Amino acid sequence: LERYGNGGNFTLLEWDEDHKQRAEIEMLENCTWRHFHVGERVHALPLQYFKISTALHLMRQAEEKMGTRFALVVRIRPDVTYSQSMGRLLRGRLEEAKGPVNVSVPSMCGAIGGGLGDALLVADRCSAEALHAVAPAVQGCKVVDDCQSWAAVKDACLRSKTLASGGMLQELCGHGWIPTVLRYGVPTTSCGI
Repeated sequence: LERYGNGGNFTLLEWDEDHKQRAEIEMLENCTWRHFHVGERVHALPLQYFKISTALHLMRQAEEKMGTRFALVVRIRPDVTYSQSMGRLLRGRLEEAKGPVNVSVPSMCGAIGGGLGDALLVADRCSAEALHAVAPAVQGCKVVDDCQSWAAVKDACLRSKTLASGGMLQELCGHGWIPTVLRYGVPTTSCGI
């Protein structure tokens, strides 16, 4: 994570089995639209996004403590080796975000596997807030409105004629971050690496 002009490395939280169990309980208790049966588990995909929600919460706490906000939010998998093109991408996005006027619409991009967001997600700071909704959405909880469940949103995504997918529509829709953040009005794209 890098603040405006000041670099910094942060380890916000090491995720362990205790965190996973607490996340499952919180998601099951807070998903009020349906009755969960005794012994029912949270699916693996929502737990992955719950980790992102937890990191965003801890990031906001760090911002409050520092008295400044981050320009970009970057989620990378530590077990993947990235090319030099990623460094160019991040430097360019950071310079744009730190400029006197951000000349682009705040957006989010993803790359590599898992619906184009498994290994890399990059978001302007204000756009990153939409990621909070992904975990409850893919678990089946209503998040933006009371009209559509995740099944309806995923189905609408699969019927999309405008989502440029390169033949990956099932994967893009099924992994949840793209249709969920689009519901919040955040444009999405591939990071191009």
